[in-house]
Amino acid sequence: MITTQAINAFATFGIKNVPVTYIQVERVAGRTTGFATIKCIVEDVSDITPGTNVSLYVESETEDDAGETTDFSKKQIFRGTVYRASQDEEGLIKVEAYDIRDRLRSSSVKLEVETPRYAHAVTKDLLEDEFGLVAPSLDAAKPLIPYIAPKEDFPNNPQRPWRFGGAKRGQPLEEVLMELVKSLGGYMMVDKQGRLRITPYPKNHRDWDIPLITEIDAGENTRNADQVIFEGSGTASELGQGASYVNSQTNVTSISSIQGGEDEGPAPTKTLADDNVTTQSEADNRAFKESVDQEQNRDLGTVTIIGNSEMELYDQVVVPQLEYDIASIGGKVPNFVQEGKYRVSGLTHTINQQDGFVTKIQLTPSMEDTYEMCTVESGTDVATEFFKPFENTATDSAVSGQDDATGILSDIFSFI
Repeated sequence: MITTQAINAFATFGIKNVPVTYIQVERVAGRTTGFATIKCIVEDVSDITPGTNVSLYVESETEDDAGETTDFSKKQIFRGTVYRASQDEEGLIKVEAYDIRDRLRSSSVKLEVETPRYAHAVTKDLLEDEFGLVAPSLDAAKPLIPYIAPKEDFPNNPQRPWRFGGAKRGQPLEEVLMELVKSLGGYMMVDKQGRLRITPYPKNHRDWDIPLITEIDAGENTRNADQVIFEGSGTASELGQGASYVNSQTNVTSISSIQGGEDEGPAPTKTLADDNVTTQSEADNRAFKESVDQEQNRDLGTVTIIGNSEMELYDQVVVPQLEYDIASIGGKVPNFVQEGKYRVSGLTHTINQQDGFVTKIQLTPSMEDTYEMCTVESGTDVATEFFKPFENTATDSAVSGQDDATGILSDIFSFI
């Protein structure tokens, strides 16, 4: 059980540091724009205007009833720009901010490339047009300079003409980048430092042992599709979710078996088509990546833990077997989340007077489980190539703490 928690949280608006009384940061893997709500006290709300850069930092120390402490030094948990700010009668300022994906949605692109060009080169050019330059590495990147991994790291790098936007209007830059990233077989995310990253399957993740769980909520554990069929120009690829992968020539189709999902009933087949895809290799990789996305979009529930400012999207967490003192939680058995390893697909950090600093983690299947579910039997080792960039080169971080949830409703926080 948590006995005390000391927290120091503040926001930086431009070059001005401001103490805060409330923070909620929501970041989700995929297309969702990161969002932050901040409450603070400043002398003049006009100091915080739309478009102002904002960064959020927190450091914390938590002690349980056994006297063990979990410390996190000052870490950044969000960077973005102010969307709007308002002041109430008591002088409290409420600020809403978005990360850089909001900028991508408001920018538009109208581009027609007749001479075939590689997808990686077009993506890099678009980023440089919007941001001025692209960071050569993550280590050297400044927060608002985007990063794209070297072309050699991606499963695909198709070369063909490209056209974005219609005859009269442009196409949102975010949509254009997502199309290019999909053709590369990669992912696009914004990290907690506010940096846009375009990479193959995210690597350098950290594995965390979950300490001091305060709340659990089981998910629906369903997929939108159990089978993916991708059709290109003169090729067809079919992948059974969690089962066998089959690639075939035009008008030749094989049915894949399906592992898992029987308890919930079969999900529909998802069919994708792109006439620009002319090679079997790209069709194979596009179908496989969609299948991986279907598997990793499964909602396996959430766990809420003491605040962890170091955790990042695509990290992995190990949920222990939980034992409950039923009397201490009012005789109600909580929703069930199985023990095991999960991928972090969403993070919600909340800091307030009532709860202190807590982090809600959205759980989806781990990389290892996804690798096993999406097997390849066609002779083309798509799975190995696809997951090749996923190397845990960072040191695993096991945060010690109480592994059961006894007394989860009687946690006591001190807020400083």
